[in-house]
Amino acid sequence: MFLWGQILELRQHHSHEIYAIWYVFSFFGLIFFVLYLLAEKDGKEVSDALGPSSAETLKAMYGYLTRVGDELRLVGAFVYLAIGLSY
Repeated sequence: MFLWGQILELRQHHSHEIYAIWYVFSFFGLIFFVLYLLAEKDGKEVSDALGPSSAETLKAMYGYLTRVGDELRLVGAFVYLAIGLSY
């Protein structure tokens, strides 16, 4: 509820930045949905869906988007870059 109130407050003056944040995280969700589909079809792990050369990068990104602490750090960094630097 607190987050929703803050988004509504920021949306009045920084609507473009708020929409950009939601688009970026929706895009990541879509990417991982497609990776899950590819991995499920081949019977592999999600991190192995694109081959061994990108496995470490996918594991790191998956961790950033699924572990609460890492995700909050990622969101905080993105919010700082999108909104904090515009002041």
